Amino acid sequence: MINVPESQDRVMDYFGFKKSDLPAAVFADMSSQGGMKKFPFTGSVQDAANIKSFLTDAMAGKIKPSLKSEEPSPADTEGGVTVVKGKTFQELVLDNTKDVLMEFYAPWCGHCKSLQPDYDAVGELFKGNDNIVIAKMDATANEIDVDGVNVKGFPTIMFFKGNNKPVPMKYEEGRTKADFIKFIKDNASNPTGDVDAAEDDEDDEGSDEL
Repeated sequence: MINVPESQDRVMDYFGFKKSDLPAAVFADMSSQGGMKKFPFTGSVQDAANIKSFLTDAMAGKIKPSLKSEEPSPADTEGGVTVVKGKTFQELVLDNTKDVLMEFYAPWCGHCKSLQPDYDAVGELFKGNDNIVIAKMDATANEIDVDGVNVKGFPTIMFFKGNNKPVPMKYEEGRTKADFIKFIKDNASNPTGDVDAAEDDEDDEGSDEL
C-alpha cells in the first residue's frame, strides 16, 4: 500500500483525484504489459470489509478498470491528423478496416513537439484517402486497455493494419515524412495511392520516458 499526500498534484491528476475527493483509494494493477490499470474504490476507506471485498473482485477480474477520456468533438476528425480520444478509440481505430498510424504523445514531450511538423505533413498527404488514417492521442488525458499497446515513453507510434487489427505493429523506423510514407506504403493493407515524400527531413529519434 502506498500513501500519496495531496501536495503531489501530478500523481493526483494521474489517478483522477481532486483534493475534494480525499481521502480516497485506488487499486493499481501493474502486471499487464499494456500499462497500469486503475480501479478506483468508491466506498468508505474506513470500511475494511468493503475494501477487502473490492480488492478480491479487482484481482479476480470482476471489475473493469477506470479509463480517462477527453470528450470527443466533431473537430477531432476534420483535420489531416485525426484526434482520437479514449471514448472514440474503438470506433476510429479498431472497428473498421482502415490502416491507422497512431501516435501516443504527451503535450510536454519535446520529441513529440519536434515530430509534429512531419507528422502533420503526412496527415495532410493522406487526408484524401478514406482508408488510410494518420491519428494521434494525448496519452496523458486519455487511456485505453488494448492488447499489444504498451505506452512506456513518448512518442510511442503504433500501426493498426486494416486486415489485422488485433496485432498492432510498433513503429520503430525513422521519423521523417519520407520514413512514415515508406512505412505506410510497405505495410498498409489498403491502396495508398500516388503519395510520395517531397524531401527527406532531419530525423529525431529521441523519446521521453513516462
